[in-house]
Amino acid sequence: MSFLYHAFGLLLQSSRPIPGLYPASDKKAAADVFIDFEKNSSNNCLNLSKSLWYESPKDQMGQILRVWRLGEDQYFLFHYSDGTRFLIDRSGKHVTASWSDMLTFEDMATYLIGPILGFILRLHGVVCLHASAIVINSLAVAILLPSGYGKSTTAAAFAKRGYPVLSDDIVAITDQGKSFQVEPAFPRLQLWPSSVKALFGQGDALPRITPENPYWDKRYLDLCRDNYRFQSSPLRLAAVYTGKHADAKDIPRIDTFSAHEGFIALIANTYSSGLLDKKMRALEFDVLSRLAASVPVKCLKSQKNLIDLNQTCDLVLDDVLGFLTSINSPEHEKQ
Repeated sequence: MSFLYHAFGLLLQSSRPIPGLYPASDKKAAADVFIDFEKNSSNNCLNLSKSLWYESPKDQMGQILRVWRLGEDQYFLFHYSDGTRFLIDRSGKHVTASWSDMLTFEDMATYLIGPILGFILRLHGVVCLHASAIVINSLAVAILLPSGYGKSTTAAAFAKRGYPVLSDDIVAITDQGKSFQVEPAFPRLQLWPSSVKALFGQGDALPRITPENPYWDKRYLDLCRDNYRFQSSPLRLAAVYTGKHADAKDIPRIDTFSAHEGFIALIANTYSSGLLDKKMRALEFDVLSRLAASVPVKCLKSQKNLIDLNQTCDLVLDDVLGFLTSINSPEHEKQ
Protein backbone atom coordinates (compact mmCIF):
# COMPACT_ATOMS: atom_id res chain seq x y z
CA MET A 1 0.00 0.00 0.00
CA SER A 2 1.24 3.50 -0.78
CA PHE A 3 0.30 7.00 0.37
CA LEU A 4 0.38 10.16 -1.75
CA TYR A 5 1.08 13.67 -0.50
CA HIS A 6 1.59 17.15 -1.93
CA ALA A 7 4.45 19.19 -0.46
CA PHE A 8 6.39 22.14 -1.90
CA GLY A 9 5.03 21.50 -5.40
CA LEU A 10 6.15 17.86 -5.39
CA LEU A 11 3.98 14.75 -5.39
CA LEU A 12 5.37 12.30 -2.82
CA GLN A 13 4.63 8.57 -2.78
CA SER A 14 5.37 6.92 0.57
CA SER A 15 5.24 3.32 1.75
CA ARG A 16 3.90 4.54 5.13
CA PRO A 17 1.69 7.45 6.22
CA ILE A 18 3.75 10.54 7.11
CA PRO A 19 2.39 12.77 9.90
CA GLY A 20 1.71 16.39 9.02
CA LEU A 21 1.75 16.16 5.23
CA TYR A 22 -1.16 17.16 2.98
CA PRO A 23 -2.83 14.18 1.23
CA ALA A 24 -2.89 14.31 -2.57
CA SER A 25 -6.28 14.20 -4.27
CA ASP A 26 -5.08 13.04 -7.70
CA LYS A 27 -4.27 9.38 -7.15
CA LYS A 28 -3.37 8.74 -10.80
CA ALA A 29 -0.64 11.36 -11.19
CA ALA A 30 2.97 10.21 -11.48
CA ALA A 31 4.93 10.77 -8.26
CA ASP A 32 7.98 13.05 -8.23
CA VAL A 33 9.56 11.40 -5.19
CA PHE A 34 9.31 7.83 -3.84
CA ILE A 35 9.97 7.30 -0.12
CA ASP A 36 10.67 3.97 1.58
CA PHE A 37 11.45 3.15 5.21
CA GLU A 38 13.74 0.56 6.77
CA LYS A 39 13.58 0.73 10.55
CA ASN A 40 16.76 -0.47 12.28
CA SER A 41 18.42 -0.92 8.90
CA SER A 42 22.21 -0.89 9.06
CA ASN A 43 22.32 0.76 5.62
CA ASN A 44 24.83 -1.48 3.88
CA CYS A 45 25.97 1.53 1.91
CA LEU A 46 27.90 2.57 5.02
CA ASN A 47 30.38 -0.20 4.16
CA LEU A 48 31.02 1.16 0.67
CA SER A 49 33.89 3.40 -0.27
CA LYS A 50 32.64 6.86 0.49
CA SER A 51 33.80 10.45 0.51
CA LEU A 52 32.65 12.75 3.29
CA TRP A 53 31.16 15.77 1.56
CA TYR A 54 29.70 17.86 4.39
CA GLU A 55 29.73 18.01 8.18
CA SER A 56 27.56 20.45 10.10
CA PRO A 57 28.27 22.11 13.44
CA LYS A 58 26.16 20.93 16.38
CA ASP A 59 22.61 22.23 16.36
CA GLN A 60 20.74 23.34 19.48
CA MET A 61 19.88 19.70 20.23
CA GLY A 62 23.51 18.61 19.91
CA GLN A 63 22.93 16.87 16.56
CA ILE A 64 25.61 16.71 13.86
CA LEU A 65 24.81 15.95 10.23
CA ARG A 66 27.34 14.22 7.99
CA VAL A 67 26.74 13.78 4.27
CA TRP A 68 28.60 11.42 1.96
CA ARG A 69 28.56 11.11 -1.82
CA LEU A 70 28.40 7.47 -2.85
CA GLY A 71 28.80 5.46 -6.05
CA GLU A 72 30.49 8.10 -8.22
CA ASP A 73 28.10 10.75 -6.90
CA GLN A 74 25.01 8.74 -7.80
CA TYR A 75 23.75 8.83 -4.20
CA PHE A 76 23.89 11.03 -1.11
CA LEU A 77 23.92 9.52 2.37
CA PHE A 78 22.65 11.80 5.15
CA HIS A 79 23.68 10.49 8.59
CA TYR A 80 22.54 12.27 11.76
CA SER A 81 24.40 11.60 14.99
CA ASP A 82 21.25 10.17 16.63
CA GLY A 83 21.32 7.31 14.10
CA THR A 84 18.79 8.62 11.56
CA ARG A 85 19.88 8.01 7.95
CA PHE A 86 18.58 8.91 4.51
CA LEU A 87 19.86 7.54 1.22
CA ILE A 88 18.91 9.86 -1.67
CA ASP A 89 19.64 9.29 -5.34
CA ARG A 90 21.16 12.07 -7.45
CA SER A 91 17.87 12.74 -9.26
CA GLY A 92 16.04 13.34 -5.97
CA LYS A 93 13.40 10.79 -6.96
CA HIS A 94 14.14 7.99 -4.49
CA VAL A 95 14.68 8.22 -0.72
CA THR A 96 15.19 5.44 1.80
CA ALA A 97 14.98 6.38 5.48
CA SER A 98 16.10 4.39 8.52
CA TRP A 99 16.34 5.13 12.23
CA SER A 100 17.57 3.52 15.44
CA ASP A 101 15.63 1.69 18.16
CA MET A 102 16.00 4.75 20.39
CA LEU A 103 13.90 6.86 18.02
CA THR A 104 10.32 6.79 16.75
CA PHE A 105 8.90 7.15 13.26
CA GLU A 106 7.80 10.68 14.22
CA ASP A 107 11.39 11.54 15.19
CA MET A 108 12.62 10.44 11.78
CA ALA A 109 9.77 12.27 10.01
CA THR A 110 10.87 15.64 11.45
CA TYR A 111 14.08 15.32 9.43
CA LEU A 112 12.26 14.00 6.36
CA ILE A 113 9.74 16.83 5.98
CA GLY A 114 12.34 19.45 6.91
CA PRO A 115 15.99 19.32 5.80
CA ILE A 116 15.67 16.18 3.66
CA LEU A 117 12.82 17.54 1.55
CA GLY A 118 14.68 20.86 1.47
CA PHE A 119 17.67 19.14 -0.14
CA ILE A 120 15.45 17.11 -2.50
CA LEU A 121 13.90 20.36 -3.71
CA ARG A 122 17.37 21.64 -4.58
CA LEU A 123 18.04 18.43 -6.55
CA HIS A 124 14.81 19.14 -8.46
CA GLY A 125 16.06 22.62 -9.32
CA VAL A 126 13.86 24.52 -6.85
CA VAL A 127 15.45 27.44 -4.99
CA CYS A 128 14.40 27.58 -1.33
CA LEU A 129 14.53 30.31 1.28
CA HIS A 130 14.86 29.65 5.00
CA ALA A 131 11.61 31.42 5.75
CA SER A 132 7.89 31.11 6.36
CA ALA A 133 5.17 32.35 4.01
CA ILE A 134 1.72 33.78 4.68
CA VAL A 135 -1.06 35.05 2.42
CA ILE A 136 -2.21 38.67 2.28
CA ASN A 137 -4.72 39.79 -0.36
CA SER A 138 -4.30 36.48 -2.23
CA LEU A 139 -0.55 37.02 -2.57
CA ALA A 140 2.36 35.25 -0.88
CA VAL A 141 4.50 37.19 1.60
CA ALA A 142 7.72 35.56 2.81
CA ILE A 143 8.84 36.12 6.41
CA LEU A 144 12.64 35.87 6.29
CA LEU A 145 13.48 37.10 9.77
CA PRO A 146 16.87 36.20 11.32
CA SER A 147 17.27 33.72 14.15
CA GLY A 148 15.76 35.10 17.34
CA TYR A 149 13.01 37.10 15.63
CA GLY A 150 10.63 34.18 15.18
CA LYS A 151 9.78 33.39 11.55
CA SER A 152 7.36 30.63 12.51
CA THR A 153 6.05 32.60 15.48
CA THR A 154 5.22 35.58 13.28
CA ALA A 155 3.50 33.29 10.77
CA ALA A 156 1.49 31.77 13.64
CA ALA A 157 0.49 35.25 14.83
CA PHE A 158 -0.86 35.96 11.35
CA ALA A 159 -2.63 32.57 11.39
CA LYS A 160 -4.36 33.56 14.65
CA ARG A 161 -5.65 36.67 12.87
CA GLY A 162 -7.21 34.49 10.17
CA TYR A 163 -4.54 34.83 7.46
CA PRO A 164 -3.74 31.64 5.52
CA VAL A 165 -0.27 30.10 5.81
CA LEU A 166 1.59 28.70 2.81
CA SER A 167 4.77 27.36 4.34
CA ASP A 168 6.89 27.13 7.46
CA ASP A 169 10.71 27.13 7.63
CA ILE A 170 11.16 26.31 3.92
CA VAL A 171 9.79 28.57 1.19
CA ALA A 172 10.05 26.83 -2.18
CA ILE A 173 10.15 29.33 -5.04
CA THR A 174 9.28 28.40 -8.61
CA ASP A 175 10.36 30.65 -11.46
CA GLN A 176 7.44 31.71 -13.67
CA GLY A 177 9.57 33.89 -15.95
CA LYS A 178 8.07 37.31 -15.23
CA SER A 179 7.07 36.45 -11.66
CA PHE A 180 7.90 34.03 -8.84
CA GLN A 181 5.57 31.64 -7.11
CA VAL A 182 5.60 30.14 -3.60
CA GLU A 183 4.60 26.48 -3.37
CA PRO A 184 2.48 25.28 -0.42
CA ALA A 185 4.31 23.11 2.10
CA PHE A 186 2.12 21.25 4.62
CA PRO A 187 -0.56 22.37 7.12
CA ARG A 188 1.61 22.72 10.22
CA LEU A 189 3.57 25.46 11.95
CA GLN A 190 6.33 24.17 14.21
CA LEU A 191 6.95 26.20 17.37
CA TRP A 192 9.13 26.04 20.45
CA PRO A 193 7.34 26.24 23.84
CA SER A 194 8.50 29.85 24.35
CA SER A 195 6.69 30.83 21.16
CA VAL A 196 3.63 28.78 22.08
CA LYS A 197 3.51 30.61 25.42
CA ALA A 198 3.82 34.01 23.72
CA LEU A 199 0.95 33.12 21.38
CA PHE A 200 -1.38 31.08 23.58
CA GLY A 201 -0.39 31.84 27.19
CA GLN A 202 1.04 28.39 28.02
CA GLY A 203 4.03 26.55 26.58
CA ASP A 204 2.14 23.27 26.43
CA ALA A 205 -0.99 24.66 24.77
CA LEU A 206 -0.19 22.81 21.53
CA PRO A 207 0.61 19.11 20.95
CA ARG A 208 4.18 17.90 20.70
CA ILE A 209 5.56 16.88 17.32
CA THR A 210 7.20 13.79 18.80
CA PRO A 211 5.08 12.76 21.82
CA GLU A 212 7.30 9.82 22.81
CA ASN A 213 10.58 11.73 22.76
CA PRO A 214 11.10 13.41 26.17
CA TYR A 215 14.19 15.32 24.96
CA TRP A 216 12.53 17.30 22.16
CA ASP A 217 9.69 19.56 23.18
CA LYS A 218 8.84 21.32 19.92
CA ARG A 219 5.11 21.79 19.28
CA TYR A 220 2.92 22.23 16.22
CA LEU A 221 -0.08 24.29 15.22
CA ASP A 222 -2.48 22.28 13.04
CA LEU A 223 -3.67 24.60 10.26
CA CYS A 224 -6.51 22.24 9.34
CA ARG A 225 -8.28 22.68 12.67
CA ASP A 226 -10.42 25.35 14.29
CA ASN A 227 -10.45 28.58 12.31
CA TYR A 228 -6.91 28.29 10.93
CA ARG A 229 -6.33 28.24 7.18
CA PHE A 230 -3.76 26.43 5.06
CA GLN A 231 -3.19 27.74 1.54
CA SER A 232 -3.00 24.52 -0.49
CA SER A 233 -2.35 26.06 -3.92
CA PRO A 234 0.66 28.15 -5.03
CA LEU A 235 0.55 31.94 -5.09
CA ARG A 236 2.62 34.72 -6.61
CA LEU A 237 5.29 36.12 -4.29
CA ALA A 238 4.56 39.79 -3.56
CA ALA A 239 7.24 40.69 -0.98
CA VAL A 240 9.97 39.34 1.27
CA TYR A 241 10.51 40.62 4.82
CA THR A 242 13.84 40.11 6.51
CA GLY A 243 15.09 41.83 9.68
CA LYS A 244 17.94 43.71 11.25
CA HIS A 245 18.82 44.31 14.87
CA ALA A 246 18.30 47.87 16.07
CA ASP A 247 19.16 49.79 19.21
CA ALA A 248 16.64 49.82 22.06
CA LYS A 249 15.96 53.51 21.45
CA ASP A 250 15.06 52.99 17.79
CA ILE A 251 11.41 52.89 16.78
CA PRO A 252 10.55 49.65 14.92
CA ARG A 253 10.13 50.39 11.23
CA ILE A 254 10.33 48.82 7.77
CA ASP A 255 12.80 49.96 5.11
CA THR A 256 13.02 48.82 1.49
CA PHE A 257 16.30 47.33 0.31
CA SER A 258 17.88 48.18 -3.00
CA ALA A 259 18.00 45.29 -5.50
CA HIS A 260 21.63 44.61 -4.52
CA GLU A 261 20.91 44.72 -0.79
CA GLY A 262 17.90 42.49 -1.31
CA PHE A 263 19.96 39.97 -3.26
CA ILE A 264 22.55 39.81 -0.47
CA ALA A 265 19.79 39.28 2.12
CA LEU A 266 18.23 36.49 0.06
CA ILE A 267 21.54 34.71 -0.57
CA ALA A 268 22.28 34.80 3.16
CA ASN A 269 18.99 33.06 3.94
CA THR A 270 18.71 30.19 1.46
CA TYR A 271 17.88 26.66 2.57
CA SER A 272 20.46 23.83 2.33
CA SER A 273 23.03 26.44 1.29
CA GLY A 274 25.93 24.32 2.57
CA LEU A 275 24.96 21.41 0.30
CA LEU A 276 24.90 23.08 -3.11
CA ASP A 277 27.12 22.03 -6.01
CA LYS A 278 28.25 24.49 -8.69
CA LYS A 279 25.19 23.93 -10.86
CA MET A 280 22.74 24.45 -7.99
CA ARG A 281 24.67 27.52 -6.81
CA ALA A 282 24.59 29.09 -10.28
CA LEU A 283 20.82 28.50 -10.51
CA GLU A 284 20.34 30.04 -7.07
CA PHE A 285 22.29 33.18 -8.03
CA ASP A 286 20.31 33.58 -11.25
CA VAL A 287 16.88 33.13 -9.65
CA LEU A 288 17.55 35.27 -6.59
CA SER A 289 19.18 38.12 -8.52
CA ARG A 290 16.08 38.37 -10.73
CA LEU A 291 13.77 37.96 -7.74
CA ALA A 292 15.47 40.81 -5.88
CA ALA A 293 15.12 43.03 -8.95
CA SER A 294 11.38 42.38 -9.35
CA VAL A 295 10.02 41.64 -5.85
CA PRO A 296 10.35 44.12 -2.94
CA VAL A 297 12.73 42.89 -0.25
CA LYS A 298 11.97 44.74 2.98
CA CYS A 299 13.88 45.08 6.24
CA LEU A 300 12.07 45.10 9.59
CA LYS A 301 14.30 46.94 12.03
CA SER A 302 13.63 46.09 15.66
CA GLN A 303 15.30 44.95 18.84
CA LYS A 304 16.64 41.40 18.99
CA ASN A 305 14.54 38.54 20.40
CA LEU A 306 10.79 38.12 20.24
CA ILE A 307 9.24 41.57 19.83
CA ASP A 308 5.59 42.41 20.25
CA LEU A 309 3.81 40.12 17.80
CA ASN A 310 0.85 42.42 17.27
CA GLN A 311 3.21 45.27 16.48
CA THR A 312 5.12 43.09 14.00
CA CYS A 313 1.93 41.98 12.25
CA ASP A 314 0.62 45.54 12.10
CA LEU A 315 3.87 46.84 10.62
CA VAL A 316 3.99 44.15 7.93
CA LEU A 317 0.28 44.47 7.12
CA ASP A 318 0.40 48.25 6.80
CA ASP A 319 3.48 48.02 4.60
CA VAL A 320 2.09 45.28 2.32
CA LEU A 321 -1.25 46.98 1.86
CA GLY A 322 0.52 50.30 1.31
CA PHE A 323 2.74 49.18 -1.54
CA LEU A 324 -0.03 47.05 -3.10
CA THR A 325 -2.24 50.15 -3.17
CA SER A 326 0.62 52.08 -4.77
CA ILE A 327 1.17 49.39 -7.41
CA ASN A 328 -2.53 49.32 -8.29
CA SER A 329 -2.91 53.09 -8.43
CA PRO A 330 -3.72 54.82 -11.76
CA GLU A 331 -0.47 56.82 -11.49
CA HIS A 332 1.56 53.60 -11.31
CA GLU A 333 -0.31 52.10 -14.26
CA LYS A 334 0.69 55.10 -16.44
CA GLN A 335 4.38 54.57 -15.72
